[in-house]
Amino acid sequence: MSDNTFQVNQGRVVISSGGGCDHACVYCISTARTYKPETRDPDDMISILSDLSRNPQLETIQLGYDAEPFRDQRTGVAFLRNVAEFGRNITFVTKAEISDDTAKALGEIYEQLREQSKYLCGLVSMSSWD
Repeated sequence: MSDNTFQVNQGRVVISSGGGCDHACVYCISTARTYKPETRDPDDMISILSDLSRNPQLETIQLGYDAEPFRDQRTGVAFLRNVAEFGRNITFVTKAEISDDTAKALGEIYEQLREQSKYLCGLVSMSSWD
């Protein structure tokens, strides 16, 4: 699948991790009335990443910061496992309360990437609803 929306820039690509975010933080672009989130099926995103992973300059896959990858934790973990198969560094941001099962799965993905000298970087962002 060819898609010019996503480009490798400075060794990284920013992709959507799913549809939207329900946190509505005042500082986030996703709360702007003019903002139109990039919503795609996770399988579509994996197909796009498969094409992008052929680019030897791709070092890091950044899951878009305007989406919550763990709205459904099982789906989020499954998506991350698929992304990890490309053997690149992965970063994501979440505001979700991570369950023990999800934390364990993230540890497994981290170890899988670490064996390839890659990393999984998860950032926890504090919500602000004012």
